[in-house]
Amino acid sequence: LLGVLSIVFNGFGMSLTDPKRSKILIGLAVALIIPNLYYSGGIHGALQSIVISILFFVGAFGFKKWEKGLKYFLPLFTIYLLIDIQEAPGFLLVIAGITTPLATITKTNRNVKRLLLISALCWGGYALYHEAWFAFAFDVMGLIGITVSLFKEFKLAKIN
Repeated sequence: LLGVLSIVFNGFGMSLTDPKRSKILIGLAVALIIPNLYYSGGIHGALQSIVISILFFVGAFGFKKWEKGLKYFLPLFTIYLLIDIQEAPGFLLVIAGITTPLATITKTNRNVKRLLLISALCWGGYALYHEAWFAFAFDVMGLIGITVSLFKEFKLAKIN
């Protein structure tokens, strides 16, 4: 049930063009997918997802001091991933560890979705490696949602 809810929330969150609402739904979706990653053996991914979920909520509600702290936290967290991850797809988590937190503090929909596109591809590869099927479906749905969101934004820009 958590996996299905996570996939649905992620699809809707990624398809929205309002960055704040999008970040709230994606943060909730990431929180709900954590058990699937954990039980599939993606321990580092599950730990990283806890941090990422929190970061999405911080970014959505614009906590300025926390956002400034993210600029310092991001390199440290990435160094931790480089040193600690001893699994084959660890490089995917490092890339996702950079792009996902940056997406949480980015203000425009287009930039949020560009960063999340890279992140979703990395997370999808990680989930596929660990056979975390709900997490993999989560990322596929995210890619579809990103495409819808960018298409809506492109269509609106063309009309205006």
